[in-house]
Amino acid sequence: PDSPLGASYWSQPEVFFDWLIVRVSEIIVGKAPRKRNLSYSERVEESIAYFRRLSEFCEESNRSAVLFVDGLNEIVGEKALVRLLDLLPKKPPARVSVVLTAPNYDKLAMALSERVEPSNVLSLPPLSDASSYEFCARAIEAGRRSHALMVKICDKAKGHPLYLRYM
Repeated sequence: PDSPLGASYWSQPEVFFDWLIVRVSEIIVGKAPRKRNLSYSERVEESIAYFRRLSEFCEESNRSAVLFVDGLNEIVGEKALVRLLDLLPKKPPARVSVVLTAPNYDKLAMALSERVEPSNVLSLPPLSDASSYEFCARAIEAGRRSHALMVKICDKAKGHPLYLRYM
């Protein structure tokens, strides 16, 4: 989500769960569900049920749904990562795809092993410095564009296309 809050906030199971069910409910019925206090295990069960409902909705309306979960590498600690991943189905239901992103799959392979087949891992090479700079030159408004700003953005993104776009 567009938010100044970092991955450690959004990766909390209760925060991610609330965000997920609100978005899915808005898609299916046009409004957010009533807020309830649930235990962690109830949240896990409920989130899987929401994925099933989303799948049914997509089937009935001849649509597909894609959920992007970016920044897995920013989650501090294996336990926090596992608690977040528990809210996602081990195998997404029909017509629902979950895309997990991080700059280094090898560092997360163990935690992702139950959900990600190695054959489904895509590794994108980083953009060259010249390509990153060119992207910044096109993406930043002329009035805000400066060489120093573009270099700073490129250095921080380190060729990662999604990070470049976010910044």
